[in-house]
Amino acid sequence: MPRLKNKVTGAVVTVDDALAEKLSRDWEPADAKPARRTTRKKVADPDEE
Repeated sequence: MPRLKNKVTGAVVTVDDALAEKLSRDWEPADAKPARRTTRKKVADPDEE
C-alpha cells in the first residue's frame, strides 16, 4: 500500500493500489515513513517534590 503526499496541501495518506491509481496528479510518493516516537513524556509524580 503506497504512502502518498498531496503536492498542494502536504497531507500524507496510505491508500490501496487501486485507489492510488485513481487519484489526481496532485499526489506523489511520500518520502519516508514517519519517525516512530521512541520516548514517552514523563508523568509528574505527585509524591516527588
